[in-house]
Amino acid sequence: MTSSQTPKRRIILHLGAPKTGTTSLQYYLSENREVLESAGVVYPERMIQGGQVDPLHTHLVQMRTRRNPEVAFDGARARLAALFEASGAHSLLLSNESLLGEPYHEDKPGFFPHHEKWIGELARLFDGYEVQVIYFIRNFATFLPSYYVQYVRKGGTKTLREFCDHVTEDDLSWCPLIKGLQIAFGPDNVRIFEHAALREHPAQEVRDVFGRYAPELPDFCASSYNQNPSVGNNILAVYRLLNRIFAVLVPSARKRHLRPKMRQYLFGPLALISGNRRPRLEADLASKLREIYARDRKALGLENQR
Repeated sequence: MTSSQTPKRRIILHLGAPKTGTTSLQYYLSENREVLESAGVVYPERMIQGGQVDPLHTHLVQMRTRRNPEVAFDGARARLAALFEASGAHSLLLSNESLLGEPYHEDKPGFFPHHEKWIGELARLFDGYEVQVIYFIRNFATFLPSYYVQYVRKGGTKTLREFCDHVTEDDLSWCPLIKGLQIAFGPDNVRIFEHAALREHPAQEVRDVFGRYAPELPDFCASSYNQNPSVGNNILAVYRLLNRIFAVLVPSARKRHLRPKMRQYLFGPLALISGNRRPRLEADLASKLREIYARDRKALGLENQR
């Protein structure tokens, strides 16, 4: 076979979305790295809580946060090549729910307001590779409250209703993001799954998602990997108040170092008190969000899957 006929190395992109079981899946994939490697798939870890983060993920973060993103871009390209060369693998499975930006930004209304930019950067980063995308979506009536907890954990002070209004109903749709991925990587290379299916029959869903790449992967048991407990409305109100006090009293230079400790020693215990309760939406808003998601499912051809 000539070099022009040599198959491209493959990138399998598990892009999230956030709050769709991504962290649990990352723990599962990390535990089964040897199984993946035996199938020719290298998995760069992203175990943030355990401090096991491959340099590739670090470069990807720096592409969004450093003043000179091209240095990070070059580092990511070099790390990709090094991972393939060191492992001899034909595929690399990259699981990172932040690669398209976040669904919420204080400075810009809308849903995933920066996704177009980051899809373009991913297409540029993986130029020359075959790219296959895995993306989980979730009913907005449960997605927004779940992501709202993360927003408060990071220092947010808006109420749940204010948070949802900032996202704006007119922009709330998975379709533009999915369409952007399909344009960048080809419609046949973008596979869409639902968080609800992962919750209802986790072993089968994970087999459908990842089994084609590593058939020997063991059954996924979601309860073994649940890492992100939810928090009820009352506890979130207390934490929002603490965030306001923190913002006023703590100098800016110290916030980056103290915020993780605040999450560990305040939010963690408060979450235990809350008993893993989900924040509750107003009934009219919850109904509207379910309607929007039903419209998305139809547009994406998912309405007959379950």
